[in-house]
Amino acid sequence: MKLNKNKKIYIFNSSKDDVLDFTLEFIDKIRKVDCVVSSKDLKKQTKKFILENSRKLILTQKNKKVILEDVLSLFSQFNEILYLKLSNNFFDCFFEEKSFFQNHGIQTNILLNTIDIVDILNQKKIFLTNRKKNSAVIFSHKLKNKDLKKILIKGSLGKMVIKLESKKQLLDFYKIIKESSYFHKKYKFNLISENKLLNINLNTNDIFSGIVLKQNDSFLIIDEDAKI
Repeated sequence: MKLNKNKKIYIFNSSKDDVLDFTLEFIDKIRKVDCVVSSKDLKKQTKKFILENSRKLILTQKNKKVILEDVLSLFSQFNEILYLKLSNNFFDCFFEEKSFFQNHGIQTNILLNTIDIVDILNQKKIFLTNRKKNSAVIFSHKLKNKDLKKILIKGSLGKMVIKLESKKQLLDFYKIIKESSYFHKKYKFNLISENKLLNINLNTNDIFSGIVLKQNDSFLIIDEDAKI
């Protein structure tokens, strides 16, 4: 369907529901769009900030399909809408939302958001990059066992943050990590789950027995050339 150049929706994903976590781009859009749509369970401070800086705030608390239909209906009144989605899934690419609105002729733009895991790592003094050298960081989602093995053998990854899908995936990765004889680099492995840091000891076989992994809340951190 041909897109209507006058009808636009901006989608911003926030997990903390915290004004201090909003990007400058998001704040700028709040002030420019005709309407901001979000859920009813916004924190008082967040709601106050949006009300003071936007032309109109509409709160809704329904399932995704109904929310999308409701937002679509608002385009009969407004040209530009900002949809604040509360989700802790950094890897959400909004394929469903983009497809829905574009199929109805609405231009869809995804605003960059902040990353919760970065705040957690900073609190634990595990910094993503090393300013003393040209370091890099890789974020990965739905990584296969064979791909992790290839990455570790190849090396030169700097730091890698892997979002875990299940405890089984963690155990599978742990088996690969234990086979460290074929690695050409030294690595340090940490697990972040429920805002807690756990160093993975390769000399232990039962370190995960008491761990309950929550979806979208657990990450494996691989640090290359770390002092072990």
